[in-house]
Amino acid sequence: AAYVSAKNGKTMLDKLFKGEKSPPLWVPYADPGFMLAKKIAGLVDKYQKQYGEKPAIMFLEKHGLFVTAGSADAALRLVRKVINTCKSKLKEPKTDKVTRPKKKDIENAEAAIRYAILEATGAVLPVRFSTTNNIIAAFMRRKDAKKLLATPALNPDELVYANGSAMWLDNCDTMIISRKLKSLLAKGQKPAAAFVVENIGLFIAANEKTAPVIAEITIGSLFVRMQAQKFGGINALNKRQQDFINNWEAEAFRKQQVT
Repeated sequence: AAYVSAKNGKTMLDKLFKGEKSPPLWVPYADPGFMLAKKIAGLVDKYQKQYGEKPAIMFLEKHGLFVTAGSADAALRLVRKVINTCKSKLKEPKTDKVTRPKKKDIENAEAAIRYAILEATGAVLPVRFSTTNNIIAAFMRRKDAKKLLATPALNPDELVYANGSAMWLDNCDTMIISRKLKSLLAKGQKPAAAFVVENIGLFIAANEKTAPVIAEITIGSLFVRMQAQKFGGINALNKRQQDFINNWEAEAFRKQQVT
């Protein structure tokens, strides 16, 4: 995902798979559904004419990795091979010991976020401390952490399930959080469902069933944002792409399945 969400992602992948007889197929971003299927069909046809076979590996910009193989086991082996190749240029976060925040700090942050959401949206949502793992700790140590989260959602999943990028909070001032949420609403965006509080960790505002999904997507996004910054910067969904996904019935139905 770091490559398909980076401005120079395609260039990096071309270098990584340069020695392959049948290289991966790069698919420029297209709206999910018919338009994406149509674009893939056209590119696969051109690929087959050039290489004499259909691509086994496809990287879909702002979407992710797709593979095809003769069996499930073969597909899994191919996925592992691709991931290992891609990981060769990715730097894992340092594995320093991560200390759990103080209980009082967690409770204060939960309360501030919960009241801010109520004040800004009128909604009563449970807010829970999720975790502070190596990825989150490494992200919070970055001087550009706030800037990295200022960009929109990286992909449809982050937009649909987490309502977009996590909100960066330097501190837990209820009124400041409320103003940030109102600003999102004024722009026609949905209120953030994930919050990264500096020196504390990740908080999720959602029901018990949806919270783990949002947390997983957000942690993945933090990792991708750090890596994509090394590949020319983050290539997030633009306004038109966001509007399409937010108004697409298929995505709304998909979200209902986990709520």
